[in-house]
Amino acid sequence: MRLAILPGWCLGVCLLLAGCGGGNEGTPDTRPALPAQAAVVPDAAALMDWAQAAYPSLFPGAQPTVSAAPFLYRYYPQTGNYLGVAGTTVFVLGPVSNGALMTVGSLADFACRVDPAGCQPPPDATDPSGTYTAYATNGLRFTLVLDVPRGSFSFTGLTIPSYASAGAIAPDPATARGYRFQGAAANTGFRYADGLIVGSYDFGDGAKPFVAGRHFAASIAEAVGTYDNLGVTRSAAGTPDSAIYTSRIDTDGMLRICNHNTIYRIELCPESAVLRYSLSVADGTFHATALTAGRGDFNFRVAKAGSENIYLMGAVTLSTGEQYFRIGVLERTQFTSGTAQGGTTWGEWGTASFTGSSYSSTGIAADGHGIGLNGSLASMGTLGPTGMRAFHSGGSGFAVQGAQLAVLVGARNSVSAGYMQIGAR
Repeated sequence: MRLAILPGWCLGVCLLLAGCGGGNEGTPDTRPALPAQAAVVPDAAALMDWAQAAYPSLFPGAQPTVSAAPFLYRYYPQTGNYLGVAGTTVFVLGPVSNGALMTVGSLADFACRVDPAGCQPPPDATDPSGTYTAYATNGLRFTLVLDVPRGSFSFTGLTIPSYASAGAIAPDPATARGYRFQGAAANTGFRYADGLIVGSYDFGDGAKPFVAGRHFAASIAEAVGTYDNLGVTRSAAGTPDSAIYTSRIDTDGMLRICNHNTIYRIELCPESAVLRYSLSVADGTFHATALTAGRGDFNFRVAKAGSENIYLMGAVTLSTGEQYFRIGVLERTQFTSGTAQGGTTWGEWGTASFTGSSYSSTGIAADGHGIGLNGSLASMGTLGPTGMRAFHSGGSGFAVQGAQLAVLVGARNSVSAGYMQIGAR
């Protein structure tokens, strides 16, 4: 049987399988200035496994591989489609190709789809150019596009599709891996670390911190872990509040959150305080379905930054204006010394320095005057998370850190409720 070779990847199923157009939020990587690592060319089984998972409406179920030289193929009786490989050529047959035996490319053409991790930029890449999904502390989500060679950026709204803002960026000589939004206030800018952007920008209500990722967990298995979570909330009346808690995503597809006034490690959380959600995931977005009475469903994503996961959730009740932002880092066994640069929910920009027992920050306020914050850090005791610290100064708060960032939030029921610093390390 002779294959019908089609030039290019331009029609019907060729576009669908090759994934030439579109993409998930934050997934497209427009990095013309940086070479990517070459992905390993998949074998026939890996290609067909991927196609079944990526396009279940065309290739449903786990079908057996049949060998009929020179072809290895699978037949999907529910749809009448065939998917197979001859040598290194990928073909389809059936309703998906209008009954014609059709070539859709080579195994090498699908390498980055089957193994996207293999096409990531080199670990030491420092060019942040690309497309990201950004989560701001005012609860809004955006698509952020950075083009460093051209010195440009753009934000377009996801929560509010009509929102758009664009301009120029330039390196910040005072900040490693740092950039400034040109023409904007001195308290706006960002830093880049391992595929993660941490910055501050005025989205119409004053400069607010944001965290943006371009690679996200696409399965529950990728998101599994114990997280230390911090958050800020603003009520419909404008009252700020904070959230401090632990959570865990398990291999059984469950999200468990410790909802207690005491900040327990999730495994020590009293059973009556554990909120349970069943998880499903599509296009890198996790949907948490509440299994605890009185709790609502919500969506979140898990950014992949280096070898770590960053939990991100942002939501706005558009009818009332309530705002929710949550960020989580994987639970760590210790709190290490370091520095982090970024913004605060009060419109400040500065540098935080921390050890296992102290935390201080310096910078500029929204009106340009200098600011400073100093205090002590203390462990959370035998019941609390090992990677979190309690902050004590004129007010009180809580701090967590990952390899790429550090976060400080004000304590609930205090003058600092709703205050958050997010800095890139």
